[in-house]
Amino acid sequence: MIASTSKGLILGGSNVLAVAGALGFVEGLHSPHTAVDMAIAVTLLGMVPGLVVGGVLGYLAGRVTVHRFVLLATLALGAVAVLGALTEPGFIPFAAAPTLPLALALEHWTRADALRPRLPRAPMTSAAKGALLGAANVLATAIVIGVRVMFDPRRGWSGDGEELGFGFPLHVTAPAVGLEIGLVIGCIGIVPGVATGAALGRLADELRAWCGATRAAVLGTGAVAAVAAIGLLGHEAAFVVPACVPALVASFVLERWTRHADRLAPAQLIRW
Repeated sequence: MIASTSKGLILGGSNVLAVAGALGFVEGLHSPHTAVDMAIAVTLLGMVPGLVVGGVLGYLAGRVTVHRFVLLATLALGAVAVLGALTEPGFIPFAAAPTLPLALALEHWTRADALRPRLPRAPMTSAAKGALLGAANVLATAIVIGVRVMFDPRRGWSGDGEELGFGFPLHVTAPAVGLEIGLVIGCIGIVPGVATGAALGRLADELRAWCGATRAAVLGTGAVAAVAAIGLLGHEAAFVVPACVPALVASFVLERWTRHADRLAPAQLIRW
């Protein structure tokens, strides 16, 4: 049985692909040689926000029992409007067209989930905790580096704004370049970030017998090594240092989160 959150993720990803296909088709009517570039750009920049919004809407759809379609459609269109205003307002009508039918599909698909009694959930594994923190780390890194590029686009990034905007003048201003850099980092980094987080979570299980400081040092070293490897492979060494900050924070949280919960409290002498 598919969980309501997973249903939202499926429909959120489908919505992004539908919007990318529609924009690529329209772009092809005017300039056939840039149609594929347009579809790829929209997919890369929109997939992570689309999955996040879809997952959140799916979670809500599995729990809300009244005014379901109104709530889902309002939140979905609001997310489309915000993302479109931050990138290209002209894309909003194209993105809104498939969003409403998919919101209706999500409402119908999750009706049984909203009425089903809630059963107690099994505790999260350490690998799942690491994957969750890995995704959060990628999001934090994208925000940190995007803000840095906004304030210093020449030193904060080694590329050219025209490369990200595929030649469109709207995308060459410093705030727009910073925004697109953040979105690109989120899209490209989500898979290695989740995979690295899951691996570190599994490693944290193996190191439970060690003291907390040693575990935090090992996990932090692994996280920093992964960040450095990804940054150097992407030829963006300037991103390594700012990306290490959220990675170290996430590794510390992972160490605390994966400690044994069943350790006995130290014995105390009680005097009567």
